[in-house]
Order: sequence, then C-alpha cells, then structure tokens
Amino acid sequence: MRSEHLNQNEYDAIFSLAFNTGSVPKKIRQAIFQKNKDAIPELILGFAAANGQHQLGLERRRLAEANIWNESSYIAPNNFKPD
Repeated sequence: MRSEHLNQNEYDAIFSLAFNTGSVPKKIRQAIFQKNKDAIPELILGFAAANGQHQLGLERRRLAEANIWNESSYIAPNNFKPD
C-alpha cells in the first residue's frame, strides 16, 4: 500500500488496524486506492468480530482507530457505550 495517499493520522489508524488484524483488509485497501477516504472509518468499525462473534474490546479498538482517522485524536474515547 502506498502511504503517500494518506496523511499521518490516517496512516496511523491503518497501521494500528493492520498490526492488530495481521494485514490491511481488502475493502480498506480498495477504498484507499480509490481515494474514497470518507468510507474508511465505517469500514474500520466493521472489523470488531473474532471467530464470527462481536467483541466489545475489538469494538473499542476499532472506534479508537476510526477516531484517529477522523479527528487525529490518539486518546481513546472513554464515554463508549456498547449498543
């Protein structure tokens, strides 16, 4: 993946996701290459399951990564309430 399409906080969010999932998911790579940056936070939030089960901890992590992407905020939201 070519990082010149991303600013620092976007790169950091994708790096965190890749580090924690093992790779950059195909849907996210496609959105980056198509320069569809508005879709990426929602795509990040879609990776909050393990073994087909939704995981609260993964949801929190994905929310933090989406927050890095959107807001350049490296502080995890502490007001997270699960649905």
